[in-house]
Amino acid sequence: MRKVNRRKFMKLAGTAVLAASMTSVLGACDGAPEEPSAPEAPSSSVDTGAGDSGDTGHEDSSSSSSEPEEEPQKIIWKISTNGDGTAELVGYDRAGATPSGTVTLPEKVSGSTITSVDMSIGNKVTKIIIPGCIKEVWNISSGNTSLQEVVLQQGVEKLRAGFEGCTNLRSAQLPTTLKTIESYTFNGCKKLESIVLPEGLTKLGMHSFSGTGLKEITVPATVTEIESPVFYNSALETVTVKSKIVGDSMFMACAKLKSVTLNDNINRIESDAFYRCTALEKIHLPKNLKEIGSYAFFDCSSLQTVVMPTTLSKISGHAFADCKALQRINIPSGVSTIEEYTFSGCSSLKSIYIPSTVNEVGYYTFDGCSKLKDVYYQASESMWSRITISGSGNGFLTAANLHPNSSPLVIV
Repeated sequence: MRKVNRRKFMKLAGTAVLAASMTSVLGACDGAPEEPSAPEAPSSSVDTGAGDSGDTGHEDSSSSSSEPEEEPQKIIWKISTNGDGTAELVGYDRAGATPSGTVTLPEKVSGSTITSVDMSIGNKVTKIIIPGCIKEVWNISSGNTSLQEVVLQQGVEKLRAGFEGCTNLRSAQLPTTLKTIESYTFNGCKKLESIVLPEGLTKLGMHSFSGTGLKEITVPATVTEIESPVFYNSALETVTVKSKIVGDSMFMACAKLKSVTLNDNINRIESDAFYRCTALEKIHLPKNLKEIGSYAFFDCSSLQTVVMPTTLSKISGHAFADCKALQRINIPSGVSTIEEYTFSGCSSLKSIYIPSTVNEVGYYTFDGCSKLKDVYYQASESMWSRITISGSGNGFLTAANLHPNSSPLVIV
């Protein structure tokens, strides 16, 4: 029998022991095998030089051995530790497997509990499951055109820009623990047609759902902060707002929007809120509404019926400008000034009721209202003559038939 050199034998044996020890590491929160990570660096970041996308910065050198290397079977996650037993997931190492198909993010890596994510998972993942120990999800899958489904488990609290540009995303399951959806989270997800915003949600960030395929949305009563715009140019057809806020440009350019139900305790509809919602035909404004912002319903070209509450005291300029289908309107008794361009371009407007509280009509308020024939005024003709009506762009108002001592029009 051929003799084996003692030194060589010990070297081979040591290699075998090292290999065995490296493949038996455990330590997940629930006792399941812990996800492998890249070798820990001296700093707080566990990193082997790979970028967030998994690029190590160099290609693997070819082996001189004729035996083929085995394909890596597991994702090697990269983390940045926080020094308190928690860490942020920041990428994956190209030496391991590339994330693809259905991927569940790890709860623990190298003994650290993952509490946040800020990375790019690549373009091969079709479904992402994010466990509840991860409280904040920053960048994760932006621009992934393969992604179709997202599941956020109970415990996740904050999203930001995580799924922007995922043009094939069709399903997103949000937990009741979710508090914040930050800017651009689902921006451009044009195949995302439905989503349930949970009660407990407090913030909707800028463009968080712009350009989506959403057909219906209910904004929870718990939402207290809205950045503009939120649903810009989305496919919304039906909207229910249970919160007390209708934000600036909130539904701007939602060209398919037809049905809007608003919380009666909303005090103000912000500027541009329904700007160019060209399919909207009818709206009942909240019973306790006090103010309509400028351009709020600008160019809602199909809007025929607007029911205003008696609590309304301010209609800002251009609020209903270019509402070409609007035929009749009542100005509430709390309004003192009909501001500039408010009804400019309302080419189908035929009749209007104006209360005795109005003492000023701004310039170009009724410009282009060529069909305006009847003005129903609450007080006497002599009181009408005391109203300051700008001579610029209000010829159709002053030329219309005045009906003094009138009651409001019936608009339902």
